[in-house]
Amino acid sequence: DESLVILKLILGLEFKDILRVGNSKTADHPPPCLHTVFVRPQKSARITSFMEAEAQNKKSYYDQLLWNAVNQSLDTTIKAIGPVRFYRELEIYRALLINASHFCANRKDTFNDCYFKDNGCGIHCMQKFVDSDQYKEVTSTVALY
Repeated sequence: DESLVILKLILGLEFKDILRVGNSKTADHPPPCLHTVFVRPQKSARITSFMEAEAQNKKSYYDQLLWNAVNQSLDTTIKAIGPVRFYRELEIYRALLINASHFCANRKDTFNDCYFKDNGCGIHCMQKFVDSDQYKEVTSTVALY
């Protein structure tokens, strides 16, 4: 979410340009009728051994370096944009994601209406959402800060 909001601010985009609805396999915001249960995973001895192995630590070292560099870049960009502005935009974006999810959740073709396979799903529903009063109400708060 943070990266998309930064992209929006840097390129001068609108929320509708970055808004998305999850696809059928990876829906971030499932329909309200579904309940997600989070189970704390228990690491087996085999997994613990693997994670502690020197070879794995060497492999993940570069992943960790990349992750740290990206996070540092995001933090620097947020400071340059201004934290108050950034976090307000992020709050609005997340509210839009939730509203769009609920708006499209009960529409039968949301996850079959895709650009390609299961990518870019819900395109027509998203357009209806962007044209709705609900979208306008949430985005109108942008002008308040």
